[in-house]
Amino acid sequence: MRNRKALPLLGLVALTMLAGSLGCYETLFRLSPVADAKVDRALCGDWELKSQEGKAVFLYVRNVDDHFYSVCWKGQDEEKPLVFTADSTMVAGVRFVHARALPDDGSLEDSHIIMRVDIEQDHITLRNIDKAFMESRGVTSDDTLRQVVEANLGNNELYDGEVYTGDRMKEH
Repeated sequence: MRNRKALPLLGLVALTMLAGSLGCYETLFRLSPVADAKVDRALCGDWELKSQEGKAVFLYVRNVDDHFYSVCWKGQDEEKPLVFTADSTMVAGVRFVHARALPDDGSLEDSHIIMRVDIEQDHITLRNIDKAFMESRGVTSDDTLRQVVEANLGNNELYDGEVYTGDRMKEH
C-alpha cells in the first residue's frame, strides 16, 4: 500500500518548475537546515493536479536517499518534464517544500523555490510563496525567512495566488 501523503512533495516540486514564469519566490534562504532534511514517504507517489484554469499536471515524487526527493513535473502541453530535487519541512504544523531545478545540461542552481503543501487524505493543494510579498519583508537570512513565513501562514498575501489541486493517481 502506498503512503498517501506523497502528493504534497510532488506538487511542490512541480510548482518549483513554474516559479520563473509565475513570479514565485526564488531564494537562497531555507526554512530549515539542509542537514535536517528527511523524507516523508507519504509524499512519494504519482499525482494528477489541475491549475485554476483547468490545465492538467502530472507529478512523480521519489525518495532518493531518505533526505531528498526526485520530482518530475509534466504539464499536459509540455514535451519534456521538469525535474527537481526537493526536501520538505514543517513550519508551525504546516508543510513546505524547498524545490531546486535540475536542468538537463547538468548545471546546479544555488536557489530554490518554496511551496506550501496541504494534504487531506488523497487530495493535495499546492501554493507558491509570493515573491513581492517576501521582498517587501526584507528577508536576509534563514531565521528571518522562517519568522516571516510563520507569522503569515494564514495571510493570503504570503501566497502568489496560483493554486494547484489534485489527487493521488489510482493504480491500474
